[in-house]
Amino acid sequence: MTRLTVKAESASGYERSYFKHWTDAGGDCQQTRAEVLVAESKVEPTHSKSRCSVVKGRWYSTYDGKTWANPLDIDIDHLVALKEAWDSGAKSWSADDRSRLPTTLDTPAR
Repeated sequence: MTRLTVKAESASGYERSYFKHWTDAGGDCQQTRAEVLVAESKVEPTHSKSRCSVVKGRWYSTYDGKTWANPLDIDIDHLVALKEAWDSGAKSWSADDRSRLPTTLDTPAR
């Protein structure tokens, strides 16, 4: 069994800009935010003319039981808050490793 080392966090030096996010990792003009909106919409979403962004869909929030149709009304957050990751050791990661944290879509939507 692997054990997790427990030690005090270091809460200094965090800057959100240290984490590159909302990138177009797939090279299809859709940034990570648009890809999450597409993956989690309960209906086929409507895209912009360029198909680079999502302009309409249906998203259900398990947190408050509400349904949203306008993607501008939705905040998409990270499973691990960037500052929490920083305080927990991401400050020692390379810039490339930090860029993968907020942009990886390997975990399927629920």
